[in-house]
Amino acid sequence: MNPHLNLTSIRHADAIAFAVGEADIAAGRIAGTAAHFGRQNLNGWTLAHGSLDRWMSDFQRGGRKLPMLWGHDSAEQIGSFDAARIEGDRLILGGRLNLGVERAREVRALILAGDTTGLSIGADVDTNDVERTRGGLVFRKATLLETSVVGMPADTEARISVAASAASITTRAAFERFLKQHGFSGASASGIAARGWSGVSRATEKADDATQSTNRILARIAAATAEIHNFRKDN
Repeated sequence: MNPHLNLTSIRHADAIAFAVGEADIAAGRIAGTAAHFGRQNLNGWTLAHGSLDRWMSDFQRGGRKLPMLWGHDSAEQIGSFDAARIEGDRLILGGRLNLGVERAREVRALILAGDTTGLSIGADVDTNDVERTRGGLVFRKATLLETSVVGMPADTEARISVAASAASITTRAAFERFLKQHGFSGASASGIAARGWSGVSRATEKADDATQSTNRILARIAAATAEIHNFRKDN
């Protein structure tokens, strides 16, 4: 557990701010991992544990919202984030797309299709407290300015999450979207869905309770995904 920050949701004590399904996304609500602490991204940058302590405190005390942008373009604000927490080494944000904005509706469609699920933070860093390493830079103090929905995040596991339900996984295409939304590449998701959907559907048809059967399958997939992520982190 991160020694610097607790797991309290900022301005949202209920967990729903961070657990959203397809119906929530359709209504504009999104949540996901925006960044990892202690893990170098593709740019060679690492957020140190505790680097966002001051920002978190100010965000909580001030009741502010964090701008949600499309692709780090300040002219393309598509909503805002109003909830945040630290869970292990992850910064998790929850927010809402402004569906009165055309671009936000387009982004919602991309998210629901599983085509775009990346998140990327934009931050102001204290240049007096940066550690230069052979592999890149470690930022020890930072202030979040915005977080963007992006196609290719520098932190490859910073993703919008979707709490899938059995009712939403009724076709091979839905199964493939579920896999992409949980971090599998398009090619991997397509391959797994092509080879595995027939088995999933047969198991569901034979089950006395189809919903429970599908939920067990999804739970196994989620557990396997977590093991893959932990293996990557440890190696």
